[in-house]
Amino acid sequence: MFKCHVCGSEEGEPKTVTQMFILEERPLMIEEVPASVCSRCGEAVFDISTVEKIRKMVHGDAKPAKTVMTDVFAYSDSTA
Repeated sequence: MFKCHVCGSEEGEPKTVTQMFILEERPLMIEEVPASVCSRCGEAVFDISTVEKIRKMVHGDAKPAKTVMTDVFAYSDSTA
């Protein structure tokens, strides 16, 4: 049974999402991750087998499918 750990909603639907992680100060993006997505707030919730597969990918011998550059902004430097 689904229960969102952010808003408490019990309504979620299965989707695939793109998720960002920071590992040892290095950003990682994992695409097409199966998740239950909260119908109310949009929070993605992963089951333990998905989390374990991701852990094995990033700590094992898996190679990235692609590499992308990304802009990084520091909120504290914002003049707006």
